[in-house]
Amino acid sequence: MKRALIFLSFVVAMATPAGATVTEREAVERFYTQELQPEWFGPDFLEQVPFEQLAPIRDRIAGDLGAFVEARRDGDRWLAVFEEGRVPTHVALDAEGRLTTLFLRPPVPNAADLDAVAERFDALAGDGHLLVRVDGEARLSVNADEPFAVGSAFKLVVLRALVDAIERGDRSWSDVVTYEDVDRGLATGTLGRWPVGSPLTLHTAATLMISQSDNEATDLLIRELGRAAVEAADPSQRNLPFLTTVEAFKLKDPDNASLLERWRGGDERARRDLLGELPLVMELPRPSLFSGDPVATDVEWFLTATELCELIAELSDLDLMGVNPGVVDATNHERVAYKGGSEPGVLNMTTWVRDDEGREICVCATRNADEPIETTDLSGVVSAAFDVLDR
Repeated sequence: MKRALIFLSFVVAMATPAGATVTEREAVERFYTQELQPEWFGPDFLEQVPFEQLAPIRDRIAGDLGAFVEARRDGDRWLAVFEEGRVPTHVALDAEGRLTTLFLRPPVPNAADLDAVAERFDALAGDGHLLVRVDGEARLSVNADEPFAVGSAFKLVVLRALVDAIERGDRSWSDVVTYEDVDRGLATGTLGRWPVGSPLTLHTAATLMISQSDNEATDLLIRELGRAAVEAADPSQRNLPFLTTVEAFKLKDPDNASLLERWRGGDERARRDLLGELPLVMELPRPSLFSGDPVATDVEWFLTATELCELIAELSDLDLMGVNPGVVDATNHERVAYKGGSEPGVLNMTTWVRDDEGREICVCATRNADEPIETTDLSGVVSAAFDVLDR
């Protein structure tokens, strides 16, 4: 349920020795082909990122793409081209030729066609669904109508409930609500650092929920809208009762094993009764619980790829949907909307774009497994799908 995109971009400030100059192409080539040296990096950067972390970041992004071939200009960025794929890379140099910015976007593995994309998806751990849709027509469909746990992608349902309330005239984007103690949970965004009692608009809460996957903004919106309204907005009608993030975390907590057993064995009425008891459970699990192996991934929100593509298409005109563009380069598309979700064993990336040709494209990929899923593996599938369509 934490934000799935934090890992996708890395900003690196680098410096060459005084008096030395390099071109942007040389800077990109050196970063990907040479053993990194501490003297390449400015002291301000090394205060924020230990030197020993840099090579693992680079290798995690490019390590499975084979040998480096060249750095190729692509608009306002560079493509670090490898034998088996490429890494879109944004750089900037100062007047002395020092590399001050290095943005590594998700790797794009080579794929001849969408069948090759499907093969790459099927090779990942676990099982899942994949849908590539262009102007409403499925170009690639793997289990697209089977529900899987989708992590924070469920927040599209909450946003739809808010939009419904606004369209009915019951709410306005500018309505001011209050962040309350009951909204405190396991923070995945910035709202958790705000003082209790802080006022914010519904638009601010929704933007935090989508762009940062802020759990506390999400629970605030569910509280304000009411659980019934969110359930009515769920196209699947299978997530009943509809959980808040705090409720899900409490049910997953091993210290609450008896509650989890009752949840698993209960029907909808019994589960609703159980949720009435959860406020009495004061403690939340440690955040570290969700940094290792999967934990009770049946306590989740389950949607199909078709449902997610329809949801994101419906919400795509909202400007807040493009604050975090996810795995695609927003500058290469007329409009981008993105929402993903992740926890150990659950990973989703749902992306909608309107490209320069006016095509409306949705790529939704979800994977569930009994082990942690490497995020770059799924992002590679999504990026490869867009690459095939762009060609």
